[in-house]
This record gives sequence, structure tokens and C-alpha cells, in this order.
Amino acid sequence: MTDFMLDSKKTNCLEISTVPQVWKLKCPPVMASFLTKFWASRTVHLQQIWQTMRFLTSEMTRTGVSVDLKRHSIEDMWVRLLQQKTAGVSILDDWILLHAAQLARQFNASYESLCSGDSSGEGLHNCIIDFRYWWTEELCSVYLEVVKQRLRKNCSSQDLDVFVACCLCGLRLLHPLMPHLSETLWQSLLRTERSILLEAFPQVPIAQDNLDFSESHFVKESLNTVSRIKSWRVLLGLGKTYKGDIGVSGLPTDSRQQEAVRELCSALANLQQIDSETMQLTSIPCGAGISLTFQSKDVNFDEAEKILRSRLSSQIKKADALKSKRKDGDQGCNLSRSETSRLTAIEHQISELDSQLQILLQGLKRDI
Repeated sequence: MTDFMLDSKKTNCLEISTVPQVWKLKCPPVMASFLTKFWASRTVHLQQIWQTMRFLTSEMTRTGVSVDLKRHSIEDMWVRLLQQKTAGVSILDDWILLHAAQLARQFNASYESLCSGDSSGEGLHNCIIDFRYWWTEELCSVYLEVVKQRLRKNCSSQDLDVFVACCLCGLRLLHPLMPHLSETLWQSLLRTERSILLEAFPQVPIAQDNLDFSESHFVKESLNTVSRIKSWRVLLGLGKTYKGDIGVSGLPTDSRQQEAVRELCSALANLQQIDSETMQLTSIPCGAGISLTFQSKDVNFDEAEKILRSRLSSQIKKADALKSKRKDGDQGCNLSRSETSRLTAIEHQISELDSQLQILLQGLKRDI
């Protein structure tokens, strides 16, 4: 059973009680009308949507930007993407637009299947999962951080254009599922009473075969690299309190790719490009030809090795516990879908930890 309780002292605080757990969601009470058992477990995602819109409206006020449905038409941006008129546009802009196009195409296909009776609804469920991932992990956790970095440097209204278009597209995709939230946020962005019901559902004017995924693959690889960089910083104690020289080296020679990597490293890892050769620094390869470069003085590599071995041992035990549920000779029997996914994630983590340990033993400690 799901109960919705509004704190009378704090009108922007909504408590969602689903026995035996309680979530607190900071938002107007209008959101209570559409929260159900399914969405109650996803309040973190709902709050992130709300907070994203708050940030956007705040930045629009600060920079003097107002929504122009023509200028911020994501369909027009998709057409320019198809016509390859984005040579001077950031790879990260193209990447987030491409993934929004994929998402819109999925939703359209799912609704068509439901209307024709050819689907049980699983396709729509997968669309919702993909939407949550796109909004949370790509639009907010990556692209929004890049936009913030750009605004700190330039404070140009153009830096918000693609982000505004993606948010408007996201609300249109969300509207059939969560009409109250999408309507409220839509009107707050447009600062008008024009209803989102008057807007067409996003249609992608691009054939699947015409989509270029090479830049998307590059961004994915770059994000994996940044993740490894952040992991090494934590392991070696190269955080904010570290006083030595530190940065990234080995960036791509292509100007657009180089700028994309610079933006990702700066926005997500707070690191800038550094010259490892002239400064005689230590470098750790992190993938895609990019390295974390730093002064190795005062870094405790022995302690890092102990931590890695401990983490590796822990993950191997978890993997063995899951594998023990399998029947002899059957690679998938007796494992649920969630357990199979968990095992895959653990095995990936084991591979990453083992790679780190080998780099530490064969390269770093040998050079000291």
C-alpha cells in the first residue's frame, strides 16, 4: 500500500510511505496525484527530473534565455544532425541528441505495437527503463555537468540550447506516462499557460540506417576512460587535497574529439590536460590512449596494492557464490535474471580490478 503525506510545515516536502520504507521527496503536492506503487520506488529519479528543471529555469533567468519552440525544436536539430551540418558543433551535443532520437524512436515503436495489439507492454516497460537511464545517467550526470562547465567559462545563452531542446523532448516523451508532472514543468519552462497537450509527440525524421553511431561509441569509450581515471585517483589518494601536479595526457589529435575529452575530464573529473614528457611525471594508461598523469612522490603504491587485492578477493567470492547456484554443465540454470545481470557486473568489475593490479605491479611499482 502506498500513502502520500504532505508535511504541513514544509509545503515543498512530500513523504511517500510504502511499507516498510518511507521516502521523502522535495516537490510540490501536485506530484502526489500520479505517484503509484511503481513510481514510488523511483522517487530519486522523479526528484532528479524536478531538480533538473529548477536548475534550467534558474539559468534561463540568469542568462536571459527564454524558450523558443522553433529555435529549441529537437526535430530541427535532428535534421541538421542527419544532414551533417554539425561539423562545428561539439561531439557531446551530437551524442545527447542522437540518444534522444533513439529513445523517441523506441517510444513510437512501442506505442504502435500496443495499439495494434502485437505487444504485451514489455516494450513500453523497456522504454521507461531506457528513459530513466537517458535522463539520469546521460542528460544529468554527464551532459548537464558539461553544460555547467561551459556556462562557468562563457556564460553564453547558446550553451543552453541543446540542453533546453532535450529537456522539452524529455517532457513530451514523459507526458503520456506522467501528465501532471510534465504539464507543470512544461508551463514553468515556457512561462506560459500553453499546454503540452498541444505539442506533437516527438517524431524522428531520420531513418535508422542513416544514423552515425561512431561518435556515440567514441563518447562511451571516453566515459569509461574518465571512470577509470576517477577510480585511480581514489585508489592512489590523488583527490582534492593532493598538492602535486596532476592532469590527463595523450588526448586525441582530432580537434573535435580532443575538445570532447577535455570537456569530459574537466566536468566529471576536474582535471585539465598536462604535458607528461617535459615535466617528467608518472602516467597510468586509462584507455582510448588517454592517461592519468601525476607526480608519484608521496604516493603509497604498496597500500594501493593491498586495497586492490582485497577488493579483487571480495568480488571473486561474490562471483563464486552466484556461480555455485548453477547446475553442472548449465551456464544459466538456477540464476534469476537479476542474478545473471549481477554476475555479469561483478565479472566486469573483476576484470577492471585485475587490469589495475597488473598495471600497478608491472609498470608503476617497477618504475619507482
